Amino acid sequence: MGLKMSEKTSHIDICIASYKRPQLLAKLLASLAAQTLPEGVSVGVIVVDNDPAGTAREPVEKAFAAGLPIRYFMQPKKNIALTRNMGVANAVGEYIAFIDDDEYAEPDWLKICYETLNKYQADVVFGPVIGVLPEGAPKWINAEIFFKGVRLPTGAELLRGATNNTLLRSSIISAQQVFFDPKYGLTGGEDTDFFQRLQRGGAKLSWCKEAAVRDIVTADRMTAGWLIRRAFRSGQMFAEICVKHTNWFSWVRWLVYRFCLVVLALIGGVLSWPIKRNWGVKCFQKAASNIGQVSTLFRYRYDEYGKG
Repeated sequence: MGLKMSEKTSHIDICIASYKRPQLLAKLLASLAAQTLPEGVSVGVIVVDNDPAGTAREPVEKAFAAGLPIRYFMQPKKNIALTRNMGVANAVGEYIAFIDDDEYAEPDWLKICYETLNKYQADVVFGPVIGVLPEGAPKWINAEIFFKGVRLPTGAELLRGATNNTLLRSSIISAQQVFFDPKYGLTGGEDTDFFQRLQRGGAKLSWCKEAAVRDIVTADRMTAGWLIRRAFRSGQMFAEICVKHTNWFSWVRWLVYRFCLVVLALIGGVLSWPIKRNWGVKCFQKAASNIGQVSTLFRYRYDEYGKG
């Protein structure tokens, strides 16, 4: 197996928060078992199951029996932030990696992340997430349009990031009183908040375009409704976490700008939908994202992870 190394000097813990995706988790664990590691580096896997029924236990036990160094924990309260925090709390390595349970990694993924982290003397490295559509996906669903993710040159510095493809030095979070904030445990955005706090505290966040992982797009995500709701939620969390108004003038200017974008995007969506549905949906996503940002003026929050 690719994880076996001699003369180990550094250790990476790969933290996975899992919720009712046993088959996809099994595929991910198989890809982690096949990782080619840098010399002198060992790896362990931590799976935290957020399903009280324990649906992640079977694939974890099978991976352990096959020789993967893996530990299993249960976090029964539905809260993605608490689930991630349990993984971080049980990590013992000098490095912590994050990857989602509906993704899988190429054999050199972790090696490239590790080398990039050290080459650019970064504290955190993020990589792209490439959507993989199944056979029989609706023709209007285009991975390049809806699931292409961020595209930046390697070494580019970031202000924030996500936990779907990440490697960081554990020393930068040892002094953090709060890792992932539980108040974002149902809405999402806990990773945006976490990494932005790290960056504002002096951590260097870098990008690596070569360290891609694949995201398996499931049927429930291949609908216009899901794509638009996700855009609304993302806009809502971005505004709540990242947008700060210093005075009433900046607040009014921001509100007017968002309102104009909503109007233009809705017009574009109505005109595009009959001709090219994917561009129509993209326009409605833009409108939803900006409506989500404006909605932070009110108390309502869309609890995406609070749903079954």
